[in-house]
This record gives sequence, C-alpha cells and structure tokens, in this order.
Amino acid sequence: MTPTACHWDSPSLTSEQEDQIKGLVIQNEDIFALNPSELGVTNIVIHTIDTGDNGPICQQARQIPFVLHAKVDSMTTEMWNKGSFDHSTIWS
Repeated sequence: MTPTACHWDSPSLTSEQEDQIKGLVIQNEDIFALNPSELGVTNIVIHTIDTGDNGPICQQARQIPFVLHAKVDSMTTEMWNKGSFDHSTIWS
C-alpha cells in the first residue's frame, strides 16, 4: 500500500496529524485489507447488540435490484466460503 493511494487531506487535521496517520498506516500496512478478499475472521471479539428486554423482530427483506442479484450472490458465496458469517438460527 502506498500513502499516495489514500486521501490524506482533511480540513479537520493539521499537517502534523496527517503525517502521523500516514506513518501509522505505513508502519502497519500488513494489517489493513486493500480489498474484500483480504478480510479475515476473528474469534477474539464477539459482536453483540444489547436490545434490553426487546426480542427479535421480523421485517420484510429489502429487495435487491435485479441487475445486482448475480453480484450479491457472488459476494455472499465468497464471504460464506471464507467463514465470514454463519447461519443465524435466532432470526430464521
């Protein structure tokens, strides 16, 4: 990864802060994914959403435009094969 491939300019950052971010990214470039195929899976953190006493709700799925069906199928299959998610029995 090269620092020039990223957008470093930000009106809320000073030049020194931008340089610090560039250095941090370059120093740790091996831990950043440049594309979705480089994403991995971890069991270090478990994601939960605290809904209090509220149980699951059922909502109709939002329709995907027909032209995107093949792309969504391909991406979903790729993520499934990588183990990015598993079947959720609570919602099914």
